[in-house]
Amino acid sequence: MKLVSDTLFTWDDLQAKLNNELLSNLGNFINRVLSFIAKPPGQGYGSIIPDARTAESHPLTKALREKVGKHVEQYIEAMEKVKLKQGLKTAMSLSSEGNAYLQESQFWKLYKEDQPSCSIVMRTAVGLVHLLACLLEPFIPSFSVEKTERVEELRQQYAGSQADRRARAEADAVKTAEQLKKTKISDGKKQKPTKSAADFKAKATTVSEISITRLDIRVRRIIKARKHPDADSLYVEEIDVGESEPRTVVSGLVKYIPLEEMQDRLVCVLCNLKPASMRGIKSHAMVLAASNCNHTKVKLVEPPKSAIVGERVTFPGFTGEPDDVLNPKKKVWETLQVDLHSDANLVACYKDMIH
Repeated sequence: MKLVSDTLFTWDDLQAKLNNELLSNLGNFINRVLSFIAKPPGQGYGSIIPDARTAESHPLTKALREKVGKHVEQYIEAMEKVKLKQGLKTAMSLSSEGNAYLQESQFWKLYKEDQPSCSIVMRTAVGLVHLLACLLEPFIPSFSVEKTERVEELRQQYAGSQADRRARAEADAVKTAEQLKKTKISDGKKQKPTKSAADFKAKATTVSEISITRLDIRVRRIIKARKHPDADSLYVEEIDVGESEPRTVVSGLVKYIPLEEMQDRLVCVLCNLKPASMRGIKSHAMVLAASNCNHTKVKLVEPPKSAIVGERVTFPGFTGEPDDVLNPKKKVWETLQVDLHSDANLVACYKDMIH
């Protein structure tokens, strides 16, 4: 890679890049777009990219198109001059524009109130995901190949009319049934009863339902906070969670919130994350914060002034008990996180529900 100066590598910088750019920026944008498209009809688009015939007249989309065009020109110029670092930076800035586009459009509200506009936003966002895969191919080839191959699979799967797709599905089902008839499995043991399709469907429905009620978000008090001895970007907080001993929590907030503002204050804490070690100190929860689209400003999520320490944060219309500990493999937090945001008055919301 051609650089104009020496490169200084630090683990803290790598961690910041992974968290702030790959995860919070690029990963967040792609996950928000594709997970919403994949939701079943009534909640999303059933994995079918919607039509958007009037996109040319949509002001927000028109403004994004102009920004994207300028970024692509800058990217091409940088790559032709072998300024790879500048090219990568320009490509990553496109996902920031995508996040800002989604946030400004408030697509979760449009889906309920203005479906044609929501279709324009989501189709445009999917196009931006594909563009990102192309621009990032020189830097993350496996990512780009995986995304483009998946797009091609979906294009083939949903090609043709609904009748064509139904006919293909029926043909595949007949072919699978014939193959199963020819298959004989015998290991000398008593075979378990075969589950019906309804059983599998019920199980799949149960597994796919991820509700905000599974998060144990509570009002807690930071007793004291200090800087991590081995990481310049991390705080270590002692937080009163109503247990016999305070919990130790590690937060990457040093660059955004002064240490004095982290002392003796109420915060919202996600209490049922699986403990994880961060630079040698185990963190037993997560302090919730919100940022702008470019992740240049970060603020703690403050409980209402009337909130009581220990009180659980809930949202209207959602009832249920939280998991004891969230299973990291199930990606519950990652799935729900994309629908957590703040409104125009900087009030924390889940989808369009104020906590």
